[in-house]
Amino acid sequence: MRIIKSLTFGSALAVVAAMLASCSPLAELPTTASTSPRKADGVTIQALPQLVISQVYGGGGNGGSTYKNDFVELFNPNDFAVNVSGWSVQYTSAGGTNWAATNLTGSIQPGHYYLVQEAQGAGGSTNLPTPDATGSLALSATAGKVALASSTTLLTTACPANVVDAVSFGTTASDCGSKMTPAPSNTNAVIRGDNSCAYTGDLSKDFSAALPNPRNSAVSSNICPVTQPAGPLDHVLIVGPNTVSVGGIAQFTATPQDANNATVTTATLAWLSSDPNTATVDATGKVTGVASNTTPVTITVTATSGNIVKTNSAQITVGDPVIAFIDISAGSSSFPPGFQAQLFPTARVSPGGAVVPATFVFEALDPTIATIANVANTGLVTSVSSSTTKPRFKVTATPVGGGTPY
Repeated sequence: MRIIKSLTFGSALAVVAAMLASCSPLAELPTTASTSPRKADGVTIQALPQLVISQVYGGGGNGGSTYKNDFVELFNPNDFAVNVSGWSVQYTSAGGTNWAATNLTGSIQPGHYYLVQEAQGAGGSTNLPTPDATGSLALSATAGKVALASSTTLLTTACPANVVDAVSFGTTASDCGSKMTPAPSNTNAVIRGDNSCAYTGDLSKDFSAALPNPRNSAVSSNICPVTQPAGPLDHVLIVGPNTVSVGGIAQFTATPQDANNATVTTATLAWLSSDPNTATVDATGKVTGVASNTTPVTITVTATSGNIVKTNSAQITVGDPVIAFIDISAGSSSFPPGFQAQLFPTARVSPGGAVVPATFVFEALDPTIATIANVANTGLVTSVSSSTTKPRFKVTATPVGGGTPY
């Protein structure tokens, strides 16, 4: 490709320097619980129960409440149904150890809710949606503990271990290792976030206080997204170009993966060039051509995850520098007819990139306005006549030692 330079001439010849661009690249879980990691509010959790407690409301029938009853809502975040016959929802006070229970029946389908209606208060104006189970537990409006147990046997400790899920609601409730939810009230329930999929093991993050929104098994399903865990490091992929010119840049990328091609995000990468005198590589996989060589350079990446180390490599050949940009600077910016100015060219591999030693040839395309002579690898411009038309010059650069003219 060749560059056409334009200079502006008025009553005096104006020579301006120009830049020339060009195109060139929580609880203890049942043994059958799912343990697939999931994403919840941007945090990857490590284990998810078969069912979760998704909402707790103890303000039913209290002053200012809309709903007449307290309730506990369950949710099945998995892709399989869970039979809750013989299970129970249990409640005790904020720091209590005396639990009371509501027994459950039936199954909860994947992505569905299960509404457990509890005690009715004296106020409120609205009935709950048709409950899936009914009990008479009188929940506190501000703080308490609710547990989902896989049996109907009453729990006996402040923080029971063998439960499916447990929620300490309100800031004065026992911290059983997962902190507490924000405080609910007569008008607010505590609701699990991310469409009930939030499960980070931190109740203060998973729940928020909001207007109660009781949902029963008739509500449309909502399957939580699953992020399968990556297995042990098995291999590392490497991708990059097979050629680069002297002074040019070539970007290589590497992806450490397990046997199922899932990315192992814990792996670290290290890069190595077999011949840094021909091509170097930095810590990000960026290869720079140093010297032309017909023998390919081997670029090796090493992925390390714990005690597992995997390597892979690719080859790249460094060729003669390729000119893709020419800078032009001028010795003078204005002169009348008969006067001269000198143009100084610089060939580069890219705008602001490495300089390519080159020979230059200049040609005037509007010689009635200005001529140009080749002098010591520069262009000597002579003004011929005043003109408002910009005279054009063609500059051709050829790499020293051979290569494609530009």
